[in-house]
Amino acid sequence: MARDSTTRTDSPRGMTRALGAIGAMTMGTVLTLSGPALGQPVGGEPARRQPQAARQPMGDLSPAEVQRLFDAYTLVQAQEMLQLDDERYGQFVSRMKALQDARRRAQVGRQRIIGELVRLSNQQDSAVDDQLISTRLDELDAHDAQSTAEIREVFEQVDGLLDLRQRARFRAFEQQMERRKLDLLMRAGQSARRPR
Repeated sequence: MARDSTTRTDSPRGMTRALGAIGAMTMGTVLTLSGPALGQPVGGEPARRQPQAARQPMGDLSPAEVQRLFDAYTLVQAQEMLQLDDERYGQFVSRMKALQDARRRAQVGRQRIIGELVRLSNQQDSAVDDQLISTRLDELDAHDAQSTAEIREVFEQVDGLLDLRQRARFRAFEQQMERRKLDLLMRAGQSARRPR
């Protein structure tokens, strides 16, 4: 039987694809545990209430683990959705990972500042200086502006690899992946909070 070229690991692109395939297989298990609503296309019917069996917890996967698996799954699905050739796929993987990292940094930084704002604003005594709250709000605004600019720059680098139709499909693909990711992260969080 001829060897499938997509499984070769004797080049950097081949290794990337093999690792992505491993992530996709693992992600397939996660998606199976998450129920059928995740398989619906963008613009399809609204998800119906899932049966109890489809709402089972996802084992011991933490939200961070789900995020890592989903990033690998996204890279594999993107090649199929965008129909990228091998050369552009290698470049796409590198730029898409940079985009994922930029978004993750933005989210972590924002959550840190918001956490401080919640703590400061919930203190009832006069020990909390309003100036400190104002400084943190300014920090949040600056963080958001800087993160938005960084993400836009990296996103444009991804876009630079795609033709017009691929760019349009990429927008729809990102929306679909975001919906799936949020659902999985919610399920992972619920599973982590359940008593053992």
